[in-house]
Amino acid sequence: MISAQLQNAHRYRKGLPTWGDEVRLCWEADSCVVLTV
Repeated sequence: MISAQLQNAHRYRKGLPTWGDEVRLCWEADSCVVLTV
C-alpha cells in the first residue's frame, strides 16, 4: 500500500483502480518520498 498527500486527478477521471489494473507511480526528483516494504 502506498499513501500519498496529493491525489492523481487524471486517474480519477477514469475511475478508481481495481485489482488487475496497472498503476504507475511518479514524483518530482526533489520530493521527499520513502518507500518501505
